[in-house]
Amino acid sequence: MGSISKNITEQEDMEEAEERWPEAVDQLKKAETLKKQVEMAKKKQIIDTSTDLRSQESEKRIELSENGDVRKEDFDTAEDCYRNIYMLEGKLSGCRLQAKITPQDDWPVEVRSLATDRLIAETYGNKPKAVQIKEAVSIEVPDVVSIQLVPYGIDVDRITSELHKKKKELSLILEKYSAPDYNSLKSKMSTAVKLHQELSILRLEIRSCEQGYDLNQLIREIADYPKELPALDELEDEVKLLCGSDTLEMFIGSTKKILESYRDRYVSEKVLAKKMKEIQEDQDRLLKLLRSIDEIPEEFTLIENPDGYADQLKESIEKLKKNSETALTTWSSAYRALGDTSAEEYSEAVRQREQEFEDQKSMCSHWMHIKDVFSRLKSEMKGKPTAGIEESFQKYLAAISKNSISLEEMRDNLSTKLVSGRHPLSVEILSDGTKDTISLAFRLAVLEYLYPDGGAVVVFDDPFTDMDPERVEESCKLVQKFAENNQVIFVTCDNKYRKLLNGKNIDIARK
Repeated sequence: MGSISKNITEQEDMEEAEERWPEAVDQLKKAETLKKQVEMAKKKQIIDTSTDLRSQESEKRIELSENGDVRKEDFDTAEDCYRNIYMLEGKLSGCRLQAKITPQDDWPVEVRSLATDRLIAETYGNKPKAVQIKEAVSIEVPDVVSIQLVPYGIDVDRITSELHKKKKELSLILEKYSAPDYNSLKSKMSTAVKLHQELSILRLEIRSCEQGYDLNQLIREIADYPKELPALDELEDEVKLLCGSDTLEMFIGSTKKILESYRDRYVSEKVLAKKMKEIQEDQDRLLKLLRSIDEIPEEFTLIENPDGYADQLKESIEKLKKNSETALTTWSSAYRALGDTSAEEYSEAVRQREQEFEDQKSMCSHWMHIKDVFSRLKSEMKGKPTAGIEESFQKYLAAISKNSISLEEMRDNLSTKLVSGRHPLSVEILSDGTKDTISLAFRLAVLEYLYPDGGAVVVFDDPFTDMDPERVEESCKLVQKFAENNQVIFVTCDNKYRKLLNGKNIDIARK
């Protein structure tokens, strides 16, 4: 015969198992079904997102095809031809003459440009005519005489031959890309570069979305799934309702362990019911026996070993005394360490440090994003990728600092070496105003590089508070210039910017 306390504990465990066992079986089945549904819903989400991205990619490819995928080698050749044509035509334009032409015996006289063969003037019928000549020309009396007027020291035949060659070479490239002129080809080239960049971004997004899955295989799996698939957010709500803060995997694992422990202890629900019946019968016999012993107080009827119980109480009392003394000592030391600072002040200090930490995390995330975009663009470019940023950075530094700070070197990883005169600068020796100057110059340089055609959205939150007035004025001019092609939001509490910046003023008053 076992003790009453032991029987009660075992009976409670069995009652819990009897209630929880079938519930755990149902929950496990539901969780495993939910897990499969979530997996399929996520795959469907991948299909939908990837299909949309691939559709965008297809549209960009069509747009690129319609625009013309201008090869860089062809554009470089066309640009070289265009510059040479401009230079050669300039060489044939280096003169200023006025000719008075009087035809004789009704012979017509033609004045044509040697550079373009354009008819400049024509006269006939004994009528004198004054002609302004600003370039190399030929004066011809058909079937009689041909005269060339050219700047001194110019080899017209060589230049016109080279000019014809370059024009023909340029014409072939323009015809290849259906461009009426060089500027149209340049526009097509710019559009093609932009479309290639957008296609590269879309390809990265597609790879990130598909996560290495075979899209066609996913489509087949979804098509073969026998049940109607709820939306992913609905399934996630069901998971949360079933699992609470646990993941499905954790919930399934813990439920399986519960069922395994029940099977290890009780084999089956039928065996459990039989054991519960035996425990109840044993419990009834023990209670019947105890009720016959009236001299034992009721609160001690469940004690199995009185001596052991007394020793246990003594041990607990000693342990509690020691714990009380230790707690009192710890409290006294902590109270003395607080000094004159109140708990509220410590709480405020903690809150400020947490806010500073979050601000630094946000700033870090901002710069990491810029680094990621720059690294991606760098991998797609040839030559020195920082050349554009370096040039703009130097320009903005010179403008804001009145040439007192200059950029000596910028490496591919965007690390810089700055000098003031001949003296190198480091972060440790910079004033807050100089740091703001360098930060603004670098920020504008990167934005100009990332958005060469404009279209950027930039927010400045009182960025010039530590600058001197001259630098503030120069900085405002640069921001104003940048805002011509970009959206700039400037947040400040200082009214002086109403005069320094032109734009729409929005006043926000605290109620």
